[in-house]
Amino acid sequence: MIAPATFTHGEQMTGRLQDLSLLTVLLLPLLSSCAAVHRNGVPREWGEPATQQDSVSRTAMSLYRLVREIDAEGRTIKALPAWLSDAQSAQRRSFTDAWGRPLDVQVRGALYELRSAGRDGSHGNDDDVVAIGKLGRSLPCEVRRLQDVARFEDVAPPCDETPPDTIYPLCEALKRAGITRDAGPPADSVAAEGEHLVRVARVMDGYARELSTLPLQLRNLPLPGQNASRELVDVWGSVVAYTPRSTAFELRSAGPDRTSGSHDDVVVNGVLGTPARCSFRVGDEVRSCAVPPPPCGGS
Repeated sequence: MIAPATFTHGEQMTGRLQDLSLLTVLLLPLLSSCAAVHRNGVPREWGEPATQQDSVSRTAMSLYRLVREIDAEGRTIKALPAWLSDAQSAQRRSFTDAWGRPLDVQVRGALYELRSAGRDGSHGNDDDVVAIGKLGRSLPCEVRRLQDVARFEDVAPPCDETPPDTIYPLCEALKRAGITRDAGPPADSVAAEGEHLVRVARVMDGYARELSTLPLQLRNLPLPGQNASRELVDVWGSVVAYTPRSTAFELRSAGPDRTSGSHDDVVVNGVLGTPARCSFRVGDEVRSCAVPPPPCGGS
């Protein structure tokens, strides 16, 4: 990720909620901070003047929304919207912060920066609120507000200026595929686990498209078969191993013997952008199931 200082003018988520988008799952701490409260926890009355922190939180949330809007437009044309490079066009879109001032928009390669000057109205100091985004990614690469810096390094790798090799089409149907798992395995537990891993692979693919990269870990995704610690577990209670390799990944259950690497491991391999077919591997044997990938509609 390039340092924000390198941008120049004119260049640049108690229980699991099953149907939330990746952004909401990742932003729960930020959403909670947006609730305006007194120090004693009593909500502010309507009409009471907003505090500095209120304004910063509102501005940060507006930057998250703008990143998603820019991603939606850019993903369609497979390029950053041209107006991002035109300061006057950006201002005409009424992109303003909580203080009513227009945002400064800078572009550099595949990256762009959205900057609020903060309460003092002066760009380039500690009270600026900044979001850095990248073409083909709906989650900001970085958000800075006062002393808080969010880089989401437990979710996805840092961004760089290199254009993405592929702008992945979104597929909301994948994100809804198999969020729940039937209670208790049937007689054929191996087949049940194979189909479970296929559903996990499909949900992963749906969310990974929004990042244009595979997630670094699975805890932040609402997947079928997670335990109280949000670890992905198989029907025998063992943690499923997840191994990402560039745009390919492997999900591996240790199988009935609970020993990873043995002959009864249940394995699903996938590639980002290609919804997993209903097949899995048990040792050297390839097994099939009958549920096709969900339709992605016009995405």
